Amino acid sequence: MGAGVYAALYPNLFAGIQKIADYGSTILPTLWNLNAMLMALLFAEIVLILFYFLERKIGVRKDKVAE
Repeated sequence: MGAGVYAALYPNLFAGIQKIADYGSTILPTLWNLNAMLMALLFAEIVLILFYFLERKIGVRKDKVAE
C-alpha cells in the first residue's frame, strides 16, 4: 500500500524538489567560493579528526595489535 502511494505521489514530489535543488553541474569549492586545494585539505583534516575521535572512543583491541 505504501509503495502505491509513493508511486502515485512521486512525479509531483520530484518535480517540486528538482526545482528547488537544481544547481546544475557544480562542486562544493565553487559553491562555497573556495580554492579546490583548500577544500581537499579541509576534507582531509575533518577525516583525520573523525578517525582520531573514533579511535579514542572505540579503541583498538590490544590482543589484535602487532607488537
